[in-house]
Amino acid sequence: MVKQKPVKSSKLGIILITISVSFAILFVLPILFILFIGVLFSAAGSESTTTAGNVAHLTVSGAILTESESSLFEGSGGMSSRRFVEKIDKIKSDSSIKAVLIEINSPGGSGVASDEIAQAIRSLDVPVVSYIREVGASGSYWVASSTDYIFANRFSTIGSIGVIASYLDFSEFIEEYNVSYQRFVAGKNKDFGSPFREVTPEQEVRFQSILDELHSIFITEVASGRNASISDITELADGSIFTGSEALQNGLIDAIGTKKDAVKYIEELINHPVELVNYNSQPSFFESLAGYTAKNYYAMGLGIGEKVSLKTEVGADNPLIRT
Repeated sequence: MVKQKPVKSSKLGIILITISVSFAILFVLPILFILFIGVLFSAAGSESTTTAGNVAHLTVSGAILTESESSLFEGSGGMSSRRFVEKIDKIKSDSSIKAVLIEINSPGGSGVASDEIAQAIRSLDVPVVSYIREVGASGSYWVASSTDYIFANRFSTIGSIGVIASYLDFSEFIEEYNVSYQRFVAGKNKDFGSPFREVTPEQEVRFQSILDELHSIFITEVASGRNASISDITELADGSIFTGSEALQNGLIDAIGTKKDAVKYIEELINHPVELVNYNSQPSFFESLAGYTAKNYYAMGLGIGEKVSLKTEVGADNPLIRT
């Protein structure tokens, strides 16, 4: 009788099963759960804009970005200037809107995004009143200065008129541990801001000139919005922050008050009781789902990529400029 050899468990099979189970736990089950919640709550989180009223209500909250990332599980990654401009365009086409109230609570963000929002606000043909709640600093103050009248709490944090850029420098660390940095660039300044090499004196001068130019634009925009002189705003534009009371004394805001005070002021402007129209929106259910899944797949791919190859992202090491 021929004896049969016992069948050994395939290591490859076990690995494949483990990967499949892990994938289901990490990705499939959460997606099914989100779909279930979406059906239960009728795609909660979709845009909710009321249809009746005479004053549009908008918010500038969180970091100001050209685009934002949102997820049901991770919350908002900031506010999107693109979305904000789209809302402004809707307001322009609504003849029933007689004024706009913008509630601000933001530390600032991208200079491009802040400028896009400010320009959109200035394009409106109706009065625009802003209310700074806790923070109206840097880019968000740029936005506030583009409105016709600014209210703030006396304890609000306001100002920070300045521009910042930074990066980490590991060049001495690399040298100390005898690690070499192989540099291949076409254009001597292409890897400016790389953490693996020192910035040259010429590059420092050049980059500082860029920051100074952006700072000058910031000052000019604020001065224009506040009907103030360039010299007056320049004195306040060293990056300092002010309380609401100090901001009032320095002419950065028009009044100390609450959201109710802002509404009352608008009523006097339009000579009619205010009925707020909510133009604030949340990402749709499917946008939230996409944000959640995209971040997880990106994280999985990044983890694999880190083990296989070096990063070669173009411009990934450049310093971030923000207001």
